[in-house]
Amino acid sequence: MHVRLLALVTCICFCIHSVNGNGNFENCCLSYAKMINPTGFYKHVKYYKQQEVSESCNMRAVVFYLKRRNRVICANPQEKWVHILMKHVDTVREQYSKARQDG
Repeated sequence: MHVRLLALVTCICFCIHSVNGNGNFENCCLSYAKMINPTGFYKHVKYYKQQEVSESCNMRAVVFYLKRRNRVICANPQEKWVHILMKHVDTVREQYSKARQDG
């Protein structure tokens, strides 16, 4: 009886610890994509977010969100191609915002 209760309490504590404040499991990158040629990849990226180390995510990453099929690419923030792609996405976003303000 005590063993079952202890197992149940342990399971509940683990589940509570694994869930963030909104009641959702946090999506984390667990590995990095291999080098991608950013030249041909620019047009497929909608936006990106930076993942920081937290209680549920154990590695830093740049998460690129793709236009098709809600796919994501996890990339090493220390790689040169990642910085090139981030800069391009930022430039496109700035141009789009400026065009909307002017038009």
